[in-house]
Amino acid sequence: MKMLVWVLFAVIAAVWTGGAWMTASALQWAAQALAGGQAVDWAAAMGSWSLPTWLVVGLDLGWLQSVQVFVVELIEGLHGAWPAFGQAVGWLVPVVWVVWALGLAMLLLLAGLGHWLAARSGRPAAPLPRAA
Repeated sequence: MKMLVWVLFAVIAAVWTGGAWMTASALQWAAQALAGGQAVDWAAAMGSWSLPTWLVVGLDLGWLQSVQVFVVELIEGLHGAWPAFGQAVGWLVPVVWVVWALGLAMLLLLAGLGHWLAARSGRPAAPLPRAA
């Protein structure tokens, strides 16, 4: 049972670490894309995409076009707010890693508690003293 606790801890810790790494990488990538103007170019290209006919069947075209317009305007707005976003990335990435560390500490605490409970449940109960 104790082995199961630690295997489960290792799997969850690996997923937690991968998620934190992907989040930090995505934040840095978005900052670089907005800084270089690539995001605005991609948004303009996305605004002119035509969706395949098999995807359009059963979907409202007006809704899809409004989503495209919204995404284009959102990316252009973020590009306009780049200085603020660039400064935010400077402290958001460390915040991601602090949250990761706190989550991992909590996970380690829970695994330790599970280990302790598993060890305790495996012991035979102490016999009760007999009255003479």
